[in-house]
Amino acid sequence: MSLMSLDRDALAGILGNIPNIKICVVGDFYLDRYSLGIMEVISREAPIPIIRLKSKDSTRYLPGAAGNVALNLADLGAQVSAVGIVGNDNHGRMLVEILQERGVDTSRMVTVNDRLTGAFEKFYASAYHSRVQQVARVDTESAKAISSAQEQEIIDNIAAEMETCNGLVVADYAEILGTGVVTDNVLTFLEQKLGENGKIAIGDSRLRVGQFKGLICVPNDYEAAMAAGIYQSHTSHEISDEVVIESGKILVDRLHRELYITRGEKGIMLFDQDGAYTRLPTVPLDGEIDPTGAGDTVASAIASSLCAGASFAQAAEIANLAARVSVGKVGVTGTATPPEIKATHDIIQHKADED
Repeated sequence: MSLMSLDRDALAGILGNIPNIKICVVGDFYLDRYSLGIMEVISREAPIPIIRLKSKDSTRYLPGAAGNVALNLADLGAQVSAVGIVGNDNHGRMLVEILQERGVDTSRMVTVNDRLTGAFEKFYASAYHSRVQQVARVDTESAKAISSAQEQEIIDNIAAEMETCNGLVVADYAEILGTGVVTDNVLTFLEQKLGENGKIAIGDSRLRVGQFKGLICVPNDYEAAMAAGIYQSHTSHEISDEVVIESGKILVDRLHRELYITRGEKGIMLFDQDGAYTRLPTVPLDGEIDPTGAGDTVASAIASSLCAGASFAQAAEIANLAARVSVGKVGVTGTATPPEIKATHDIIQHKADED
């Protein structure tokens, strides 16, 4: 497939259909805190660097994990609903408030007293004339499984949303295995319901993508190889093209759906239900980049594009364009809007015409 086989009219048509669709995001919603400062000195109390915040505006809060997926979908223009769990705490209230401000329907978010709202605190800094980069992260998470009553409420809320939504994104992002919203029972329910109604459902999981039967999954190459059982962390040194191809074929056979495997600067590899694959190269970007959250952008772009009528390959091309936009936003988990995606398409097409 050529880098730009999707023409401008087709792109505009697909993006123009996205406001007509509704997508439900199911999963682990976190609150991201971003702090930006300057690192110039070492602490006199311990051998650690000190980050000095630049101003009162140096700290900002945004929904992360499944929340970032919801924001990406909203910025693409989709109608978005959220199904997840937050704690009865300041982080949870702030997370829900920001989602609501961005147009996400949070009426099916479950607030509970016995859990902490997941939060990632990310510190970015520069030193003298060096570039800004992430230097530390502090996580807050609940270390126990959700209760059976909470699980049933999640399943009931998904069932209600499936009556009106065009598609789903299932974002299994809990960092501690067994503590997230996307439990085995939730996955069993989704597999059954998707088999009945044929809705489009995108699955993204850091640890369990091999269990997402019936969902079109979007793992990165590391997640795919681990799920396929042919890559072992800390013992394998490289995820080669051959490993990605073998992983893709194993997962397609196991999940019974098409598959996208993202490969960072190497682009996206598409697998159909027969295991045949296509390589889609990445869209080059000059200058500084920040890949944080790029996977969320890809999953959101694929979900919204497929629901808006794109083909399997067209959705991957739009995801590539959206990822190029989001990684260019340094110091924050970026999203991509339709005007930004169309502008990026035009830039790439113009360069191709010149060549």
